[in-house]
Amino acid sequence: IANDLSSNNNNAVINGASWNEEDASSIKVAIISNSNVATKELVAAQLNDDTYFDFSAVTLTLDQADEISEISDYDVIIIGGSGHADGGYTTNSSNFFPTLNTFLQNGGGILSLSWFIYETQSYYTGNADLAAITPYAQNPGYQFQTPGQISIVQNDHPVTNGISNFTPTCSFTEYARSLDPGAEKLGGLFGTDNANTIIVHDHGNNGRTGYLGGMYIANTAYNNVNMRSGVEDQLLEQMVYWLAGGESNQNQPPVANSFSSSSVEDVTVNIDLISQDADNDTISFTILDSPFHGEVVFIT
Repeated sequence: IANDLSSNNNNAVINGASWNEEDASSIKVAIISNSNVATKELVAAQLNDDTYFDFSAVTLTLDQADEISEISDYDVIIIGGSGHADGGYTTNSSNFFPTLNTFLQNGGGILSLSWFIYETQSYYTGNADLAAITPYAQNPGYQFQTPGQISIVQNDHPVTNGISNFTPTCSFTEYARSLDPGAEKLGGLFGTDNANTIIVHDHGNNGRTGYLGGMYIANTAYNNVNMRSGVEDQLLEQMVYWLAGGESNQNQPPVANSFSSSSVEDVTVNIDLISQDADNDTISFTILDSPFHGEVVFIT
């Protein structure tokens, strides 16, 4: 309703509309590592800037994430190495990998980043829980390029949609040689056989796992400062979104029709606010600015 309550015989004019999705909620992410030199805080900040999606990311140490009650509220867990084998992902963290496996079986998403293969190479064989939370099958040792060129082998998957072949900005690219049965290779390295740099595995109701060989969480000595934007940022965000259960590239914002309305002094005018949302989410309207004269109120 637009009510002109002035005594100046002026019209009340309303322009524009704004929107807010009541059902929109951020994807909760925990980056877990004990390393003091890893860039986990920068990964959290990279996600929290919400370039492509709405994330709420925090950092944890392993003792803050070795019970299912401590991580069950998160949608995605991220693990990865600094390059110094100091993440704490050892057999001494006996509860951590079983807890992550439980998180996965409950429908959660787990992303392992570069140097995780390096950090866990001595513990992988015979560790069923560690094997379950990664989309690759670990071979003896670890492999990397300096940094190579990423080849996108599937560009119709939500993780790699809109991404073409690119050269990483970091110093190295780690990769796995073998995939878990049922896992998909989305990206590799030009000129290197069996190089799997982007891997996903959808376990249905039992969660999703992913792997990225880029140095997102490595120490800054690996020259990863430029990975916080551009195509590498897009790849990370689309991977985390997919691991959280997302299928499309991003939620579509509602569209509110622009309009201009006026009323004669002391005459009430009803205005219909028209908007559409492609995702069929609930929409609410907010009054940002009042008219010069009179008032605007909502009637539901």
